[in-house]
Amino acid sequence: MAVNLEASFVLKNEDILNERVSKKINEMGEELYKKTGVSVYIYVVKRVQNKKIGDFVKGISKDLRSPFILLFLARDNQKVDIYNSSDAIKLFDKDMTLSPFSWSGSIIPILANPKMEDKYNVAMLNGYADIAEQVAKSKNIKLESAIGSTNRTIYHILRYGIYGFLIFVVFGYFYQKRKFKNE
Repeated sequence: MAVNLEASFVLKNEDILNERVSKKINEMGEELYKKTGVSVYIYVVKRVQNKKIGDFVKGISKDLRSPFILLFLARDNQKVDIYNSSDAIKLFDKDMTLSPFSWSGSIIPILANPKMEDKYNVAMLNGYADIAEQVAKSKNIKLESAIGSTNRTIYHILRYGIYGFLIFVVFGYFYQKRKFKNE
């Protein structure tokens, strides 16, 4: 299976991603490739039949030019993963991107939400943008087409604010306790 590398960073989309999401992914992918030489692809299928997913992805990735990163989703198999060439491994944090925790992961927390509408579009766009922005940051490049991580930043600010407040309360408690003990 030969893949046309120049046409699109969305290698396959079996009517899971809408046109706007595909267009945004291609826009980010093209800018990232022009500025860094790193290709980030996305491959979204409904199901992988009669084949191990790892072998299926190896067949796809053998036609990709290094350095590359491939975000893969098999919707009905409930499988999402990121594959990359060996020279792209230090450009992004795969574990952080695929983390199930909402404060670090950009894909799985969205896919795990059964009530969310359009979760595949949101998760794949979020994950792709996260990977692209990590690669750009590792190369000291700013992407004009990036969608940003405002939600994650707000989450971290709130989290640190709450931790700071709790530390303040604990120290205040012990200070008061010590003050009364000395009197």
